[in-house]
Amino acid sequence: MRDSLRTFTLFLVLSLGACATSRFDQHFEAGEYTAASRIFEQESALREDEDALFRAGLIYALPTSPVYDPARARALFDELIELHPNTKYRADLPFLEGLLLEIERLDALADNHHEMVRRLEKRLEEIEQRAAELDSLLIESRAEVDTLRSRNEELEAELQTRRAEISVLREELDRLKAIDLGGRRPRGGTPPEGGMDGGPGDGDGRGHRREDQWRG
Repeated sequence: MRDSLRTFTLFLVLSLGACATSRFDQHFEAGEYTAASRIFEQESALREDEDALFRAGLIYALPTSPVYDPARARALFDELIELHPNTKYRADLPFLEGLLLEIERLDALADNHHEMVRRLEKRLEEIEQRAAELDSLLIESRAEVDTLRSRNEELEAELQTRRAEISVLREELDRLKAIDLGGRRPRGGTPPEGGMDGGPGDGDGRGHRREDQWRG
């Protein structure tokens, strides 16, 4: 669509090549569209010239122009019809305006496309950043798991050592208890000679005296 407008506009420009009667025309034919547009906007008398008004519309309609503005071009073409109803460009204007409307539609689609691409790129960047953060957290988590696993193994080893020590201590305690119980005299055993019953082995002779008393 832009190529069609460019070709058609170039044809019109070449067809008006012999009309350089003002500074505006000179800049236009030299392809100096910025300077030509500036002169046109400053010199209101140029609007009375249908050629100048049409060329001004072409300046803004040409896609390669540094002042390309389809809406401004259509406004100038409408003004041309309004100020010069019988202009010799009347037959060309509908085609030009149709091209400009289509270009504006395509430009809007392109802008929407670019905006969508920009949003998708931004979203992709956010996702990639989040993925990098998750990767970092995963690495840290794995390192923490390895540390906890190593610590758990250490605790398991220490627990086994403590259990072995407890077993040894219990065996030692049982042995000491057995020794203590073996050294004690059982209850109800035979009393030693010379006990409290005053038997023959009584060293102090109390048994003999008690016996003599009974005899007397």
